[in-house]
Amino acid sequence: MLDTNTFKPLTHDEAVQEVYRLTPQIREYDEFMYLGVRWLPYTMFFHHGNYRSTVINTDSLGFRYSTSQGKLYSVGDLPVDRPINLLVGGSTALGTGATTDGGTIASRLSVHTNEIWLNFSGRGYNAVQEVLLFLMHQHRFSHINNVVVLSGINTLTLEGIPDSLSTDHGRYYYSFEYAHYMEKYNEDLKRRQNTYASDLDGRQKGMIGKYADFIRSKLGKDNPADVVISDDDTNTEGSS
Repeated sequence: MLDTNTFKPLTHDEAVQEVYRLTPQIREYDEFMYLGVRWLPYTMFFHHGNYRSTVINTDSLGFRYSTSQGKLYSVGDLPVDRPINLLVGGSTALGTGATTDGGTIASRLSVHTNEIWLNFSGRGYNAVQEVLLFLMHQHRFSHINNVVVLSGINTLTLEGIPDSLSTDHGRYYYSFEYAHYMEKYNEDLKRRQNTYASDLDGRQKGMIGKYADFIRSKLGKDNPADVVISDDDTNTEGSS
């Protein structure tokens, strides 16, 4: 029987360093994901494009490359006049933990079938986001032979987040950040000085609120949405 008392408890940082020691490629995946979030419409977020490393590489659209017969293929770098196959999913389909692009499931399927399999995945995506991703890029494909869906883990995992972060459209990663920063927008709306809403807000404000609005206006901190943008300073005549 394993005596757990013989093991020294690790701090978080110590545990991370041990993971990097045993699986050094994981450090690259952490670097890849913590560059900052690349926000996009509909799917909310996706991988950074044109990422380069010895472990994971992405095309201009943010899709990870897969290999087939010694060549790299992706959604952004499709083969000419050749059918393709798609592997759809989240982190597992992306190949998190694989030491190279050639070690992902899509690349291994290419070896076994002698066909091109594209890595059509989004790390952290739930099932709805995976469908939306396909809808956004389906126009790129002229001939799809097979689609394999390796999905579900993220969707099930996300069911464990607090109910306060759930929405009418389900649960998703970055739900806290989405609610937090979009609420900042609502707070910003209350600062508007020269709109109809300012009049409506004024009816509900006491003397202190009105005084705060007056101070903000004097400091020049109006909401940028109130600024009228014109082309008065633009040369529309063209160069001679």
